[in-house]
Amino acid sequence: MTDDVRPGPLMPGDPPPRPNHRTTPGAPPLGERYASYVARDDRETLTPRQERIYAALAHLSQVAGLVVAPMLLLASIGPSSTFVDRHAKEAFNHQATYVLMIVVAAVVALRGTGPTPLGVVAAYGVILAAFGALRSWQGAMFRYPLAIRFLR
Repeated sequence: MTDDVRPGPLMPGDPPPRPNHRTTPGAPPLGERYASYVARDDRETLTPRQERIYAALAHLSQVAGLVVAPMLLLASIGPSSTFVDRHAKEAFNHQATYVLMIVVAAVVALRGTGPTPLGVVAAYGVILAAFGALRSWQGAMFRYPLAIRFLR
């Protein structure tokens, strides 16, 4: 008898048995491999720590104002790591949305409401970028709540 299957037949209405997978952030479930751990195009395989670092850099590049950085990570490391690929796309989507939000907030601020809209939008972008970097460092996927999905 294995740990991941309930003994006996299922009663009507019972949910199917759930597998017992113990995972570490950034590591695949036991006995499985993610596509990011398989080297493609003769590129070297990234370690889970390297993947988490590159994903966090994609999110933190917004704080430095580098809108192009997630696209560079997507082009250079994305083909060999689906983890970095997903985070770079998410970071780019948020940064492109953030630029649009800054433009709209600047127009609203110039129409007489003062600098408040710009401050709110700037704080929103920095706080969520830091939270996205933290979640990617933990090995989890993070989706920005108001981001327009330019890249999927």
